[in-house]
Amino acid sequence: MIRAVRPSAVFIPGQASTTGIRMQQRPAEPFFRTARLPDLGWRLVTDLIRLVRLDVKYALASIRDVAVSTTQGTVLMLAGTLVGMIGLFLLLTGLGLALALVLPGWLLAFVGGAALLGIAIPVAWRSWQTLTGS
Repeated sequence: MIRAVRPSAVFIPGQASTTGIRMQQRPAEPFFRTARLPDLGWRLVTDLIRLVRLDVKYALASIRDVAVSTTQGTVLMLAGTLVGMIGLFLLLTGLGLALALVLPGWLLAFVGGAALLGIAIPVAWRSWQTLTGS
């Protein structure tokens, strides 16, 4: 069975009353029938300004979210890099002390220097390629 709906009432979603549905009374005439043309133009301009402001507000909020997550990621990456470098230095120190027990000092310097150059040259080459875009 189809029930008739009062034309003077409008359903507002999300607002409940004692009957479960809250109704709001409509104006007797729609705004566009009683308003003059300058009023309609002014309302259109104010609505557009409001929409642009909301769009800018939401864009700034999304940019802020990206900036916060990027900042947190950068801080964590720097902390991890620092801890990793300290660990690498300690490992190299331990390796140097272990080799000092079996090799003379001058040979240890050559072996350690060659190992560090073997690590540094590929890293420098890759960073140069990244910076120059080749």
